Amino acid sequence: IAEDWELITAGQRVQVIAKDADGRGTLQFGTELVTSPAQGIAGLLGASPGASTAVPVMVRLLQEAFPGRYPDWTERLRDLIPSLGHSMNTDADWTLAIREETARVLGLGSR
Repeated sequence: IAEDWELITAGQRVQVIAKDADGRGTLQFGTELVTSPAQGIAGLLGASPGASTAVPVMVRLLQEAFPGRYPDWTERLRDLIPSLGHSMNTDADWTLAIREETARVLGLGSR
């Protein structure tokens, strides 16, 4: 029944206008991480991060907001994010190993 429902905007694409190297505004799409000079507060501007960007953006947030503590966290982060610090574009053997491990954990069999 239509009166039981309320129409709301579930998501909205947005853009960020950021200063370029010459100090002029430039239109950017995607997500921008902003931290205060003292790293006391941080935020994400722009498009809300989806699954493909959420983890890299949060890792960058940890690096920028906690530069003194981040090195102590890298081992634990690598346990949680095995791909951290690796490029799947340049290391085919490592990429295959990660894909096989992912398939095993998800019960998909080897691919």
